[in-house]
Amino acid sequence: MALEHITEEQARSLNPVLPYIVTFVLNLLIAFVLAQICIWRNADSAGRGAAVGVLVWLGFLGPVTYTTYMYELRPKELFDD
Repeated sequence: MALEHITEEQARSLNPVLPYIVTFVLNLLIAFVLAQICIWRNADSAGRGAAVGVLVWLGFLGPVTYTTYMYELRPKELFDD
């Protein structure tokens, strides 16, 4: 909370249920898209599935997440965790 500059009052005022609902819906979307990519890449084994996962992270999630952290001026230590 200190790194994000959030006070306890701000944290308590947040709706605790809404983020879980939004996260669930977005995770369903992620699962659907990843399943389509696995079908497209013929990832029918654990090794091929892991390779798709690594490539997706390296190519999309890692750079987007790091860019977001830079624009939000977050400490690099938060990205490493």
